[in-house]
Amino acid sequence: MGSARHLTQRLHEIRPDVVLVEGPPEFDAILHWVKPDEMEPPVAILGYNAAQPEQATFYPFAEYSPEWQAITYANTHQIPVFMLDLPLQMTLQMTADGMFNQQGGGDPLGALAEIEGFQNSQEWWEHRFEQHRSDMDSASWFEAVMLAMKTLRTAGLVSSLDNENQWREAWMRNIIRATRQKMFAEIVVVCGAWHAPALLDVDKSEKSDKTLLKGLPKSNIQISATWVPWTNERLGIQSGYGAGVQTPGWSEHCWKHPHNTGVTWLSEVAQKFRAKKIDISTAHVIEALRLSETLAAMRQLSAPRLDEYNEATATVMCMGDQIQLDWIRRELVIGNKMGVVPDKLPKLPIQADFERQIKHLRLKLSEEEKEMELDLREERELEKSILLHRLSAMQIRWGQVSAPDRAKGTFREAWLLQWRPELELDIITRGTWGNTIEDAANNWLTQRANAAQQIGDLTELLEHALPGALYNVIGHILLRLNEVAARSSDIFELMTAVPPFARAMRYGNVRNTDQVAIEQLLDGIVGRICVGLPTAGYGIDDDTARQYFELMSKIQDALQNSERPHWVSAWYTALQHLQANSHPVVLGYATRLLLDAQRLTPDRTAQLFSQALSRGNSSAHAAAWLEGFLRGSGSILLYDNVLWNLLYQWTATLPEEDFNLMLPILRRTFSVYEPSERRRIGEKAKRGPQAHADAPTPVSTSDEPGLDFDTTAARAAAVQAAQLLWNF
Repeated sequence: MGSARHLTQRLHEIRPDVVLVEGPPEFDAILHWVKPDEMEPPVAILGYNAAQPEQATFYPFAEYSPEWQAITYANTHQIPVFMLDLPLQMTLQMTADGMFNQQGGGDPLGALAEIEGFQNSQEWWEHRFEQHRSDMDSASWFEAVMLAMKTLRTAGLVSSLDNENQWREAWMRNIIRATRQKMFAEIVVVCGAWHAPALLDVDKSEKSDKTLLKGLPKSNIQISATWVPWTNERLGIQSGYGAGVQTPGWSEHCWKHPHNTGVTWLSEVAQKFRAKKIDISTAHVIEALRLSETLAAMRQLSAPRLDEYNEATATVMCMGDQIQLDWIRRELVIGNKMGVVPDKLPKLPIQADFERQIKHLRLKLSEEEKEMELDLREERELEKSILLHRLSAMQIRWGQVSAPDRAKGTFREAWLLQWRPELELDIITRGTWGNTIEDAANNWLTQRANAAQQIGDLTELLEHALPGALYNVIGHILLRLNEVAARSSDIFELMTAVPPFARAMRYGNVRNTDQVAIEQLLDGIVGRICVGLPTAGYGIDDDTARQYFELMSKIQDALQNSERPHWVSAWYTALQHLQANSHPVVLGYATRLLLDAQRLTPDRTAQLFSQALSRGNSSAHAAAWLEGFLRGSGSILLYDNVLWNLLYQWTATLPEEDFNLMLPILRRTFSVYEPSERRRIGEKAKRGPQAHADAPTPVSTSDEPGLDFDTTAARAAAVQAAQLLWNF
């Protein structure tokens, strides 16, 4: 803040003919956009390799950046402004060639900070040069900075960037000499303080500079540059020539209120708290100001710093609550702010397409995380979903689908949106795949589908393509899936494909997707799974068995919701033929599924339950079988006294050592039940074995004696009713 303020004042005093600012010369062509009515900081220059956009760097600017103020001054007064550092094409080449390896050494300014008792050079610089000082004019300020840097460099203190700086400073001196030859009388150079002494006498080093610069590598990299919005949060990241501003909100406040920092700052803190419905009075503000000034006096400071204001805020307004202070840090010290760049900036076709779509859909870029709920039956809402899915397909993470509200069915979709400036580079990078978001996404997924060799990878691509309405690539992915699935003998890999495919079939309700090809492919996969299922659970370890167990659970849910009875029937038939020596957790879960589907009678289930928990089996075997059987719901133990007594007797007769080993497994099994179920099971356990151990018999709801209840028809009706409730 002090640097930018003194620089502005000095520029008005010198009234230069030309301004040179530290930065790559490839940026010269876009500096004319820096005008108060054109852009609003924070913003950044994005410089990138036009042929390989992933090779890029950002050069951020805040309003209080000296470079921003220098460029603004030049443009406002209509004088030339140029960059004077190494070209970015050389920097990228030298970085790739390993020529910028850091040497030993560290932060030379740290020596001065240590002498004056500061913890680091950043605190020292803030105190000496950034805080407002009415006793020093701009000329004296620059003399003080120059003296400090000269002293450090003369003393031979080494910076970790000295290897890089030798080339950069030689190039800077070369630019200054070339600018002077153009007959400019008053040249102002705006650069980092460390470089300043090296740029004072450019004539003495002309010969050595030419010799040194001959060693620079040749580079054919073509650089493109544009302006992008930046955020306060991102100002804290070291990038390009960014200094890493850790408290951008506070810095901006100091820039705007140099003479009345404390009162206005604490008033803004109070306003934030009041907006959050926290009572903060004027007296709180006064007491916090007094405390901050007292702390500064105790620490022998001329004025309070941010640390003193934070401590006073925590004590007086937050009552010691660190959470409230952390919130103030996010809201004010850092600040939620995103810059603005002109719409007229030259853009790649894919950038223009993206901006056209978000404008049409009234989507706003914001660094704040916001939730957006979409009703996919509305055309514009569906278009928003398609755009977000297309971006996600290309790994442009602007939004992610939040946990769905199952009660709202497939017609609802919730997204968490948060824009980050780096996403602009992602969009530019994807421009090599197409001129529009749709074309780029289709080509991006096609390339990945050609490279994929696993069913799971291809189904993941399909899950992006379907909701993104990327019809050009959907058919291609399905063909690749058919090829890979036909070659696969891995039952686990085939099982991973079923849940995504089942979800994909449901997109047809709102996304107008042709389901025939998907259904045909899934039909073959389900068939292969059912053939291989009976032997798949044999000889697997506990970790694999639980993965298998989870996959079975997902397939069960997917097939039940598929409305394809022949798939469900084949699935239950395969479960009935599981080998007796399969892993017990798999056998237990299969038994439970068959009981729920009425493919096992209660008597047969009780027999299998008794066998699994018999003394002939180890405690570990019994516990694993029980974990699988009790998956998802404890209601079966509440209403089936036969199974309850078997479980109770098995648990009661376990040796203490075995019981202690089995306890974590039992806890894990019961922990997923509803609290009301756990409570009722606990109450039932207090009563011990039940006197009436017979399994419950179906109750007839017919008024006519002897007429049996049609459970098959009732189940079919229940499935239809559940599907309707799911969708609506």
